[in-house]
Amino acid sequence: MIDRAAKEIIGQPLHLSEESLRKALYPEIIVKSKKAFCGKAPERVKEDILSSLERIKEDEKVVAALETKLATAEKKLEQR
Repeated sequence: MIDRAAKEIIGQPLHLSEESLRKALYPEIIVKSKKAFCGKAPERVKEDILSSLERIKEDEKVVAALETKLATAEKKLEQR
């Protein structure tokens, strides 16, 4: 059926095995194959989450430092 459709569209059969076609259409295999940066493979998603958590920690440190500076500046203004 796939070869017949391929012949009509591209002029030649694809010669896909039933197994390769099944793998190409099986959602779990498709998801696991997405290993590029920001891909959806489970290990990539886990890496992206861990990386984001690290960035959040760094951002929290920056925000805390800025809040301290702001509080200090407010105290100085109140003393005037």
